[in-house]
Amino acid sequence: ALIPYIDGNHDLVASRIHDDVPMVKYAKAEGTYLAWLDVREVIEAVGAKETAARETASGSEEVSPEDVMRRWFAENAGVYLNPGSS
Repeated sequence: ALIPYIDGNHDLVASRIHDDVPMVKYAKAEGTYLAWLDVREVIEAVGAKETAARETASGSEEVSPEDVMRRWFAENAGVYLNPGSS
């Protein structure tokens, strides 16, 4: 009963991503309940690389584009993401 439930959740995520945030790419995972999202188009659209470079240059800590995206999604979409590098 668990596998069909998780599969249904993946189908829901795929549908919502496709309909509501087409710049985010999603490939249905197998063997996990986690969803892997490709946000490269959003990184470009919001200028995350440039923002990270600017914030790194003006501060005492290095800021990555992933940091910028994590903050952007939290502030603008109420979604909290874990970067793929961690």
